[in-house]
Amino acid sequence: MKSAAIFTLSLILLAPFALTAQYRRRMIYDNKGAVTPDPGTNVTVNVRGVLKGLSKNEILVETDQEHTISLRRTSKTKFLREDKEVKADDVSLDEKVNVDVAQDKDAKLMAVVVKLGPPEKPATLKQR
Repeated sequence: MKSAAIFTLSLILLAPFALTAQYRRRMIYDNKGAVTPDPGTNVTVNVRGVLKGLSKNEILVETDQEHTISLRRTSKTKFLREDKEVKADDVSLDEKVNVDVAQDKDAKLMAVVVKLGPPEKPATLKQR
């Protein structure tokens, strides 16, 4: 009977320390809900399709597989036609685009370079 009372008393006394230890550990690693990107986020990908929407903050591209992709547009987004920079006002909807996309700090897709016009033909291998 004494051993059961000692066990219960020790459990009551030690339980709050175990709970606060777990709470403190969470507080150390808490980053206030911010998304920390993975180390491989400096990778850019390419999206090809037709321009379906263009606003101050967003670019909508419909791919060949009929998926619409929403890309974030920033002040650093460049629009190129035949390797010459053009203004976003000169871009028309339903124009073929080739967009270089990177991941933003918030882990969202961001348009870096928008190349306008028909897609470039892939280089062919020369025969010997």
